[in-house]
Amino acid sequence: MKQRKSGMQINGIKISDTGVRLLLGDIMFYVVGQIFVLIFARRKIYVSIGFVIGVLLSVYMTVNMIISSIKVVHYDEHSAVKRMRIMAVTRDLVVFAGLVFVGITDVGDILAAVAGIFALKISAYANVLIEKIFFDTDNQENTSGIDADC
Repeated sequence: MKQRKSGMQINGIKISDTGVRLLLGDIMFYVVGQIFVLIFARRKIYVSIGFVIGVLLSVYMTVNMIISSIKVVHYDEHSAVKRMRIMAVTRDLVVFAGLVFVGITDVGDILAAVAGIFALKISAYANVLIEKIFFDTDNQENTSGIDADC
């Protein structure tokens, strides 16, 4: 049986299949969400802007988690835990600031922005479906999201 390489490389940084699947899930959620906005929303542009901001925050969270999981494997256990906490707090503060920005400036619908943030959660749950659609499922060796040979 032919084995495929796990993950992909961007600028020399190896990204696991799980990270790629999460980003694909964010994109799929965006497309489906925009279809719903176009069909059901009364203020389409206003709701769409909020939704786009939320999905962009979700993509930021996904990329932040991918980068932090790549970087922490080079630290000792104590430093790795500390680094992950710092990255998580930073990620949460950026999302909070994005929601505050949308709420204060009223540039888009705040509920649509929150719905857009759920793209990461939905893509995590849809990970298996995304794998079956876009990836070869014969090789199940690295589904943890962490590359051991970074």
